[in-house]
Amino acid sequence: MITCAIWFVQRLWQTLGKVHDEQNFGNLSQRSGAFLNRQFRRRIQIAAMIGTSGFLMAIGACISIKTFPKMFIFIWGLAVLFLLWSIIIAVIDAVSISVHYNRIRHQQIAEQIRSRYELEKKRQEEHDALRQNESEKQKNDKNNENV
Repeated sequence: MITCAIWFVQRLWQTLGKVHDEQNFGNLSQRSGAFLNRQFRRRIQIAAMIGTSGFLMAIGACISIKTFPKMFIFIWGLAVLFLLWSIIIAVIDAVSISVHYNRIRHQQIAEQIRSRYELEKKRQEEHDALRQNESEKQKNDKNNENV
């Protein structure tokens, strides 16, 4: 578990560097950058707690329940508490991701609807202008015939 936690922290650290690069080059909005920073902090916290939990489990395995029953229960209790806290934070992270990307999806849908509306409006204006030109042309043709 400790090795997995260290690997996880290393991968997240690399991701943070990429996020900061994207923010510095202006490829991310401020909202997306803040979201990624919060996500990074949550995941670092999860990695640290999983690593600590693994360390506590290793210590707990070395302690005899008959010799030190209170210490054994305390160490294993902390390990389980850290794992439960990690699960809670992971669920919060999943909900946060869902909310963030649903917000982006809704913004894109609204933008798409707005673009379609503007396109249809321009098409209607062009169609009306074309009709008006045709009716003026017909009037001119009738006036020319009458002359």
